[in-house]
Amino acid sequence: GSRSFHMASSSSPLGNGAQEEEEEALREEFEQLLEEASSEDRVARQQRLAQLVFTRGVPRETEEEVMRLQTHMEPGLRARLWKAFLAVPPYEAEEYLRYVHCDDELEAWKEAAIIEDDVPRTLKKNFEFSARAPQDILWRVLYCILRAIPTQKYIQGMNVTLAPFLVVMPEVDAFFSYRRFITMFWPTYYLSGMP
Repeated sequence: GSRSFHMASSSSPLGNGAQEEEEEALREEFEQLLEEASSEDRVARQQRLAQLVFTRGVPRETEEEVMRLQTHMEPGLRARLWKAFLAVPPYEAEEYLRYVHCDDELEAWKEAAIIEDDVPRTLKKNFEFSARAPQDILWRVLYCILRAIPTQKYIQGMNVTLAPFLVVMPEVDAFFSYRRFITMFWPTYYLSGMP
């Protein structure tokens, strides 16, 4: 069937109640796989999760997940899936807060003009992004990334690649997930010294 952003099949013949039951069953299947993390190796779990995503889709965010995301409380199912696929190691929020409250004179401050120019342009016509990730959060996460990876320079476009993380997960989770993404999965792009 055709794919939509939220469901595997956008043309489901099921009624609303049946579709909600199907989504809840799918959500429970994902939750079970995510909880089994310690009982199997990471690669096998990622393969099982990927198969489920590709064959059945990801359930829509619940109202509760949206509210928790908007208040930056905890990640929903979609965010936890991203973290599982990225193999984000365990972390403590205090580490991120140290970067937020750091008063150093990092090279990052020399890049302020580029970041200041890029942040307001980031998905400015996407109202969902603007609602979920205000400019101050985008700016703060970018600066913290530069503090966390001293060899990293700001490269135009980092704001746009960070944006989806902030749409699906709270700020702290987005920081650690994005840091993992750029250091482990896209290092040649970000560490190449591009201006």
